[in-house]
Amino acid sequence: MSISMRLSSSGLGLFKAVSKETATLDWMLKGVIQSNSLGAVIGASGSYKTFVILDMAMHVSNGRNWQGHKTKKSPIVLYVAGEGHAGISNRVNAIAKETGLSTDRFLISNTSIDMYSTENIEKLKNVIHELEEDVWVIIDTLNRNFTGDENSAKDTAVLFSNLDSLRAIGATTTIVHHTGHSESGRARGSSALKGAMDWEIITKFDKSKGAITVLNTKQKEGMAFEKMTLSPKVVLIGLDEDGDRITSVVIKNGSKKDNMLEEAANAVYNSLPSTHGEINDLIANVSGKEVSTVKSKYKVEVKEYLLQHYTNFIIDGKEWKRKLDVSVSKRITYKKQPPIKQETLTPKMVSSLGSGGLKQLMEEGLKVTMSNEEKLKVYNKVKIKEECCDGVALCGKCAFESRI
Repeated sequence: MSISMRLSSSGLGLFKAVSKETATLDWMLKGVIQSNSLGAVIGASGSYKTFVILDMAMHVSNGRNWQGHKTKKSPIVLYVAGEGHAGISNRVNAIAKETGLSTDRFLISNTSIDMYSTENIEKLKNVIHELEEDVWVIIDTLNRNFTGDENSAKDTAVLFSNLDSLRAIGATTTIVHHTGHSESGRARGSSALKGAMDWEIITKFDKSKGAITVLNTKQKEGMAFEKMTLSPKVVLIGLDEDGDRITSVVIKNGSKKDNMLEEAANAVYNSLPSTHGEINDLIANVSGKEVSTVKSKYKVEVKEYLLQHYTNFIIDGKEWKRKLDVSVSKRITYKKQPPIKQETLTPKMVSSLGSGGLKQLMEEGLKVTMSNEEKLKVYNKVKIKEECCDGVALCGKCAFESRI
């Protein structure tokens, strides 16, 4: 007889045998947030913690993956904003404009809601019941939505009890909170806060690099996700009654410097520059500065970015090889390569290609303004065999000429 069978009915109410089945975790955002969990996003003032959670919430509520993590459920977001309600709307609209995401499943509170008040918690529970769907409650910030003493273990115990009552009816709950005044690695207030969380994320901002670091400092069930590097981007969302610009910020992958390098490199690559001077002019244009004020170090970094991400885009004497030389030979192997816009290549362009580029050239059937004699010279660089329709081997020369 098993031990569990020996228990009385009252004993079975307290304990049960270990299940032989492997339990799967019920993720809302896989590897980041479990459904029906209590978590926290914390960071110092100016660390972009609100922008990170808004970006995450907009993606999840739309059923879209976030930063490579799969969205398993798309709940309605109840965003409890402690202040700046118009500003929160602008931030959400900026994300919607930049990403094409919908705001239909994103609701913002009209005022702060005290999480220390049992009466307010009951009102919030009524809202959740009325929606009759999965709900994600985000409280931003805890300080603005909690009248208790965040340093008091007794008051925070009331907070956790109230938040647990939201979880009891199926809600996922997240608080946005500040880090300590002297300790940037933990939440401000009672040390009980982290212990009560199922997961915790810390955001940090490096102004010199324009980089937002997102660290997963706690993941109760499962492995912490790898450190993320993001960056803020200012976007235009409209004009006011005086015609002045209304802007907000969205979150992008990579540091601000990485994004600037990529933007500058793409501008250079797509414009077919022939000299270093033209390249520097393009870099200056992307940077929004005069050529003379663009640091030479930054110019070098853009060119190094080109060398790293656009193989074959190399310096040949004083000139850079043409974009078409690169795109013909490398477009398939590098996903960032833009499509070939020009269908007619000059003999000089073709003669600079390697054998891999020539083979791709033939595969794509691009036209080349070349004489048969010039084609023959190029053919000598390519050693391929193809079969014609009757199964007879076709030499490389004929294959090349038949394609171009």
